[in-house]
Amino acid sequence: MRALEDVPEMAVDFVRRAVELPEGTLPAYRAERTAKHHRGLVRKQAGVTYGQAKARGIVEQSR
Repeated sequence: MRALEDVPEMAVDFVRRAVELPEGTLPAYRAERTAKHHRGLVRKQAGVTYGQAKARGIVEQSR
């Protein structure tokens, strides 16, 4: 699981605005299953997919 403090502020702001939460609301999870489910919902809403191999390839090309 990725540490919540490692989530980019841009992503936190995107989700905060999408669900109309007050400014300053921070992400917090008690269960990894919930966090995983929410990541999927955010990707769906943003119209993106996650491909670990593709992401690693992009990182390698950027070096």
